[in-house]
Amino acid sequence: MSRAPFLRLMAPLMSIVIVSSACTLWPSGQGMAEPTRDRTPQASDAASSLNPSPEGTPAGDTREERVVSTRPHEATDVEAAYVVDPQNYTLKPKDPDGDTHVVLITVDDAPRGDSTEKLLDLFDRYHVRAIWFLNGIYAVKHPELVKKIVEHGHLLGNHTWSHPKLRTLDDATTVKEIVGLNDWIERTVGVRPAFFRPPYGMMSDTAKAVVAQEQMQMMNWSVGSRDWELKDVSAISREVLDHAGPGANILFHDKPVTAEAMETILKTLSERGYRFPAPEAPNAKVAAGP
Repeated sequence: MSRAPFLRLMAPLMSIVIVSSACTLWPSGQGMAEPTRDRTPQASDAASSLNPSPEGTPAGDTREERVVSTRPHEATDVEAAYVVDPQNYTLKPKDPDGDTHVVLITVDDAPRGDSTEKLLDLFDRYHVRAIWFLNGIYAVKHPELVKKIVEHGHLLGNHTWSHPKLRTLDDATTVKEIVGLNDWIERTVGVRPAFFRPPYGMMSDTAKAVVAQEQMQMMNWSVGSRDWELKDVSAISREVLDHAGPGANILFHDKPVTAEAMETILKTLSERGYRFPAPEAPNAKVAAGP
């Protein structure tokens, strides 16, 4: 089925899921609310956020308190000139003559706690602007870290609420996994993710339609750190440094072993002349992937 007819078929389903107060997959108290739509994705130069709503505050409460980023960004005009190639997921300059000696750092399964704090400190030290792909099951436990990630100038990505295999889900559950997390992030920090990374790197047709409706760009990776299977810090460092090249989009996870390996990785890549900018948010609905 072509994308346009598929999206037309999906629209009634998504509307039903969004307005139905009886369709809830997560127990109350975990921060999950019914999905909403038609919000503006997070821009790459977003430098402000909303404080998380106090416990018990209705989701529709409009009280807000703006906070200023604690990490000023250098060369924002240069960083904004990069995009992620939808075909191979590498970081590319929009200008054909732009600097290609760049690497995109992405962190999945965030935020987790102490490892998040250590990664944030390292990213500050090496002037990294990363994309943190959040899971709702972790984010609701650490809303203060989600806020801190934004305050430090990084982008937030959607990695689904509970990290399921999307191809095993029905349509309604897929909508809630993706849109529900976007809604929670927006309520918590005032920005809406512009990038989506599917768990295990695998999309479904329904997920493609939902991602397009949410105006996010689907992004996998071009270099895997293999920190999900390698237990040794030096092995993770070697894996990345042996494969990272111009435009590499490197997959990491928010784990203690990754935080331990990160300093060697960033120091070595910096010595090789690489910078670590963030990409522009997509300006159009994008749905791609395997």
